[in-house]
Amino acid sequence: MGERRIRGWHFTLQDVEIAVTNNQLLMLDLECSNLCNLSCPYCFRDEYAEQHVALPDEMTVEERFDLLEQAKALGCRSIKIVGAGEPLIDLLFWQQAEKCVDLGMTVMVNTNGITLGEREVARLNELGASVILKFHSFDPEINDFMVDRKGYSAYRDRALKLLIDAGFNRDTPTRLGFGSIVTRQNVDGVFGMYKYCVENNIFPLFKTWLPKGGTWNFRDWIPSVESLRTLQEKISEYENQHWAQGFNRCTPYFGGFSCMQLHYSLYVDIQANVFHCVGDAEPMGSLRRQTLAELWDHPHVLKIKGRTYKGCPKRAGVVPRTVAEAEDADLPKRAVG
Repeated sequence: MGERRIRGWHFTLQDVEIAVTNNQLLMLDLECSNLCNLSCPYCFRDEYAEQHVALPDEMTVEERFDLLEQAKALGCRSIKIVGAGEPLIDLLFWQQAEKCVDLGMTVMVNTNGITLGEREVARLNELGASVILKFHSFDPEINDFMVDRKGYSAYRDRALKLLIDAGFNRDTPTRLGFGSIVTRQNVDGVFGMYKYCVENNIFPLFKTWLPKGGTWNFRDWIPSVESLRTLQEKISEYENQHWAQGFNRCTPYFGGFSCMQLHYSLYVDIQANVFHCVGDAEPMGSLRRQTLAELWDHPHVLKIKGRTYKGCPKRAGVVPRTVAEAEDADLPKRAVG
């Protein structure tokens, strides 16, 4: 049995090795509009504006299509839509998703599920898309508190039922995931969510604190070292009981998934700025001045994508080393310069 995976983000170590050798882009993290129907206190995208409203210089549909074509030319296989706001209320979302599929790429969308009805679920299913649903706790009070909206859990639970009824978790790899940030408020319940995911073929994307933007204003939400260590040990013990080959990997993502995105992906925000990773504070450039290929060969990217690293470099100094440390990926080295 291999790592826990979701369609679109299920690259094998061999896939990554080949991509590094061939300088191939496998995945693109991409934002939709900044418009959002939640105001999660921990959201680092508050750096755009005080409110989650559409920005005046967001990429047009033509710019988004051109970006997707450039990504495909670099070998991209998956587009992971990560924000900036709620993708499903972006008026250009469906055109963008359909363009991905037309180009032969898998679409993954992170959503809070508020506007996810039967029609939207059916449309996503037709596109073969994967959905990562915001899911912080089975306790409605904790879940609602973490997104600062009373009653949100009812929307989430309705969306989850629709996705399960539509069969998103019946595929292999699954096309359904839970996305959560581990905080002091929900840390005691994360193991229960993890077990639920494993038992129901749902991808557990439970991640540690990303020190960026508005998250710094809620540093008291960061769990203690002891609670994170306990959680990781419980998950590791559970996985060792279910995986014949054993399990000892650690975060930034808890459980059977190790992040190697710095080897094969880029992140593009809604204003066409390009970063190596969502955790970077400053962009490497802009698609309004450079091509995606030029930025894929940026010195910052070349410096790290052919090298090994432990844990999440972007979380260094915030997440305890004993928890953030991960196995080195045994990847071929690519010359820099």
